[in-house]
Amino acid sequence: MNQKLNHYIDGLFERLPQSREAEELREELLANLNDRYEDELARGAGEEEAFQRAIESLGDLSEALGELPGAGPVYAAPPQAAAHRQNFLPWVLAALVFVALLLIAAMVFGFSSYRRALAGPPTQSVVSQALSAPAKPSDPAAAGTLEGPAAEGEYAPAEVQALELDLSFENVTIAPWDGETIKVEIQFHGPAQLAPALSFQQGTLRVASPKNVILNPLDPPRGEVKVLLPTGVELPPSAVATTSGNLQLSGVQGGLLALSTTSGNLRADELTAAELAASSTSGSITVILATAAHSVALSSTSGDLAFSGGCESLALSSTSGNVDAAGSFAKEAEIGSLSGNMGIQGSGGALTAHTTSGSVELAGEFESVDFQSTSGNLQAELGMPTNDCRFQTTSGGLGLTLPQNSGFTLRYSTTSGQVSNAFTGHSGKGKGTDTYGAGGPLLEISTTSGSVSISEK
Repeated sequence: MNQKLNHYIDGLFERLPQSREAEELREELLANLNDRYEDELARGAGEEEAFQRAIESLGDLSEALGELPGAGPVYAAPPQAAAHRQNFLPWVLAALVFVALLLIAAMVFGFSSYRRALAGPPTQSVVSQALSAPAKPSDPAAAGTLEGPAAEGEYAPAEVQALELDLSFENVTIAPWDGETIKVEIQFHGPAQLAPALSFQQGTLRVASPKNVILNPLDPPRGEVKVLLPTGVELPPSAVATTSGNLQLSGVQGGLLALSTTSGNLRADELTAAELAASSTSGSITVILATAAHSVALSSTSGDLAFSGGCESLALSSTSGNVDAAGSFAKEAEIGSLSGNMGIQGSGGALTAHTTSGSVELAGEFESVDFQSTSGNLQAELGMPTNDCRFQTTSGGLGLTLPQNSGFTLRYSTTSGQVSNAFTGHSGKGKGTDTYGAGGPLLEISTTSGSVSISEK
């Protein structure tokens, strides 16, 4: 059947000028067709049905083919019509050969034998019979479209050991309900062959979208997947991923959760989880914990990050998005952004904050602080750290506000920036050490051109 797909694609490109762009498009279309064909076979479709559905998934290619170098206006026959033409071609050739054989037989055995041969009923294959009665395009069911519920299932909580959602553009909602089962509902609007498939095997509840499909950008499909948990029942270890859909979790209790989206937003309210990992490329991530977690890791490229709650270990990372964190971090917290601004408020053990050009506002009580920046400014109002701290920047300014305390040691290094310490009245530049009271935790501060100010609350 792969050879048949090759012939179909070759027919689309046979009259087009050869170019690198045309070859790349041909290979891409052929790869998509083969993947779709294999998916349909895996779903139980026959070879011919899988072929039909595969080429129908391409849609109208006239515009795409017409944009190739030197192509000019191109009309690509509708996939269904093209499939008919592809299927009938070998039958037309066979018919011509059959007629030629009959003519030869007539010449050899006489006119009567020729008439008997023609009088016999022509044979018709299963394929040609199916093509002779195509589905009516006006019939939504026959055309393969869905507008509403696509699948639904209910499962005993004790039997579900893992949850996997691998989706493309569908929104995802996970929330409690007053039932006694784990319930999955799938709503879908678009071509039926693009709808997510629901399965449950060996304790794994899975919802997956077809992959390697070509979507119509003018009329993209829409879908929603809901996972409803009995109140008080913990979500099993889960991996939830969607490309452009949003993820929404509300009042969910879980152990291990891995959440990801490419351009969709992710929000978790009143979440209980032992370990949470969430990532997004351009979508924002908001996590509000109901109870303390063991570890939380949130990352985004350009989307904003917001975290509130308690955990032993926290890791927040963004490239250009803003980062806001509030809560208690018992052991350690590492928070960073390349150019986004950061706001950190809370308490905990060791805090590491780093940025290139974003500004940072810090408030709370931490055992130690390690801050690094290139041009971003830092304004920090802290409780007195119990361990050594480091503040390093190139051109950004550093402003520290500390409470009255028994003492600390300031070690500073600056090129042109001014250093002032309100606790001792010291002011200067260059390198030096300034001790307040009985000494104590080391505050190591280095900057090139940024100024440094240590003031008292």
